[in-house]
Amino acid sequence: MDFFKLREDLTERTSVKDLPMYKDRDRRGHQARMYIDKRSFKSVDNLGMVLMNISGKFHISSFDGLESNPKEVELYGDLKVLQQIAKKFRGVKVFKN
Repeated sequence: MDFFKLREDLTERTSVKDLPMYKDRDRRGHQARMYIDKRSFKSVDNLGMVLMNISGKFHISSFDGLESNPKEVELYGDLKVLQQIAKKFRGVKVFKN
């Protein structure tokens, strides 16, 4: 195995906590919530790139699994913004609060 390739792969990985839209356990006063499963995004970088292109009021409140490789990500925010995000991912449902 190539050491330099492995080192590049490790430095590219970021964690969910590094994303600018992460607010730990902020669940009160929002219109809707949604959960994105690991099958819908390949890595945290891909998730971050998709979410950066969405404008509106939303944030990641928690995740299930490792912060660098989560199994599931929980988002809270406005209903219309979360519906826009749901269109980008397969098999994602938006729940009203």
